[in-house]
Amino acid sequence: RDTLRTEIRNYYTDKNELLINLQHSFGRFTVKPGIDFDYTVMTANFPDEHWYDFEKYFFTVHPSFYVTYSTAKQHNFSIGYTHKTDYPFVRKFSKRILYQEDSFDVGNPDLKPASTHVVKAEWTKYWEKFGSVGINAYYKGSSNYINDVQYSEYNEIYGRYVTYNKPVNLGGYSDAGCELNLTYRPSAMLNARFYANLFNSHLEYPVSEDEVVKSDMFCYNLTMNIWTKLWKRLELYASAYYNSKKQALYSYTQTPYGIDCGMKIDFFKNRMSVLVNVNDLFDWNRTDNSINQPTYEYYSTEKTESRHVSVEVIFKII
Repeated sequence: RDTLRTEIRNYYTDKNELLINLQHSFGRFTVKPGIDFDYTVMTANFPDEHWYDFEKYFFTVHPSFYVTYSTAKQHNFSIGYTHKTDYPFVRKFSKRILYQEDSFDVGNPDLKPASTHVVKAEWTKYWEKFGSVGINAYYKGSSNYINDVQYSEYNEIYGRYVTYNKPVNLGGYSDAGCELNLTYRPSAMLNARFYANLFNSHLEYPVSEDEVVKSDMFCYNLTMNIWTKLWKRLELYASAYYNSKKQALYSYTQTPYGIDCGMKIDFFKNRMSVLVNVNDLFDWNRTDNSINQPTYEYYSTEKTESRHVSVEVIFKII
């Protein structure tokens, strides 16, 4: 048996939660406070290598608070705060090295769960013959944000320099920006929606006591959806998106753009329907990767043949 590239283990995650949520309305105001008590136990057992066994215990408290207000002229306001904890997969705590063909993975026993605080403020206005407009300003800040980092070093097993992956905690990671939702619905036969998310991405990583890596990047996501119904029996819909680069520690990724579309047509007084969906119409799906480690740089583009067509036929007997 290849003991270097084979790992016999059992991973367990036992999660226990107690959620308490309250809601009170007075006038046009609604208040929703809540609290979540979370006790999580993560266990790893290696039957043939018990010296790698470990257990991790985490207890966290997550408060939340929302306030909403609506006016007679269909203006809706809301403000809210939430706190959550993101736990890494159990394997990421393991110090056992898992070798692959040209690299290896190793966990980090000192890894800490990421703690995230989110603050949002939103305004939405509705019109009967137009649709709606919404603006959402937000801040999402994380401490101990978890990031997989690629390193390069000489390894005696391979007899040469190879790369390896190891999860680390960043000093801080935050997104601050705004979302715009615009829905145009002049009639029951047409619905168009535009969504934009514009934000600044900021990260910090303490390389040593004297050096902290900091990086800021302006990012955006754009989405357009349209739906229409013709001749009371044919529905057409399409969705397009464009994404900017996203940053992580020493790396950037981008899945830039794509278009999905489809149609639905009814026959025999709606007793039979045919649905056709086309995913990634122009087969544009790809992911661009850029790694800028202090010791090396790496660039790649991954292209996936993701265009496919699905057809569904529905019969209504009753």
